[in-house]
Amino acid sequence: MIYILLLLALMASAAIAPASVRYAGEPSMPPGAKDLADQLMRFALICLIPAALVTLVVGLRDGVGTDFYRYVAHFEIIRDGADIFFREPGYTLLARVAAHFQDGQVVFFMLCAAVTNAFLFYAIYRNGYPCPALVIALLFALGAILMQTNQVRHAMAMAVLFLGLSCIWKGQFVRYSLLVGLAASFHYTALIFYPLYWLARIRLPFFYMTVLCGLSLVLLFSYPVLMSALEVAAPMLPPQYAHYLQEMAHRGPALTSGLGILLIFMGGYVALFLLHHIGPPLSVRERVIANLTLLGLLMHTALANVWALNRLSDYLIMFLGVLMALVVAREDSPPARAVLFLGFLSWGVLLFFVALLGGSHGAIPYRNVLLP
Repeated sequence: MIYILLLLALMASAAIAPASVRYAGEPSMPPGAKDLADQLMRFALICLIPAALVTLVVGLRDGVGTDFYRYVAHFEIIRDGADIFFREPGYTLLARVAAHFQDGQVVFFMLCAAVTNAFLFYAIYRNGYPCPALVIALLFALGAILMQTNQVRHAMAMAVLFLGLSCIWKGQFVRYSLLVGLAASFHYTALIFYPLYWLARIRLPFFYMTVLCGLSLVLLFSYPVLMSALEVAAPMLPPQYAHYLQEMAHRGPALTSGLGILLIFMGGYVALFLLHHIGPPLSVRERVIANLTLLGLLMHTALANVWALNRLSDYLIMFLGVLMALVVAREDSPPARAVLFLGFLSWGVLLFFVALLGGSHGAIPYRNVLLP
């Protein structure tokens, strides 16, 4: 229930933000802000209030999340004097700061949640994405909130990169490099995506997107073939991640229910199709977001059966929510726009409840330190 109430609160906050102008491909930041008061109101309703609400819910949790007690152990080891590189330095630094407080463990989780949600919601505000209420709802459905209860380091890196990848279509290479570096300070895997600054701009016809999506489905149902390919790639893995391949082989296929995977695949493919068939030719921003979403979709589908490695798709699959909002904004007909909005929102609601029924990331039942 707490997550449903949280979702409704986030959507309501974004929905009552001052109206923006009609999306026109490359809006200013934020689009339609007439004066400073409008900008401050939009910042509060799209970024500040949502980030604060999620931080409170996630940061004050107690025993919630599959790996909750592993992170408690991390905090205690760092508090007792572990080296800065015991884990990624940014993550270790947050634990060291929290260790100076009496309730250090609670402060630690609050700091991690604050970093994640500050970057996540600031990216939505800063980039002037259309239909912010829809974007927030779909990010929720895609796991950007529930994953914070389990994949703490990964969630922080994902949120920083969610902002950083917007530098690609803006041509801000230095800022991009700094944000990728910051993301890597929370989880080294963020460095894998550094080449996207050059790769995400390519013009890829929708036909080739369809072929790649088909291949990802083949890999989804071809676990032995995929594992053979990963064994070839094993020597290229950093030493601290090399053990994952042995554990992958030991665990076997990770997929227990493919409903969520197929829902995301179908939603993503439909959104890519509509983006390429509604409105004028794609702007640079739309093309980059489409490419990021495509890569996330391919990884999410092809690697769904591979324990741990399937988490890499989280960095990019969040752009599917942005992509769907762009599709809605490209439609000129108000009735058609309303149908698209409601269709994508219904898809998100279904996906969200599928995640909840599966006990996503151990996020339910929810307990917190104030009301155990």
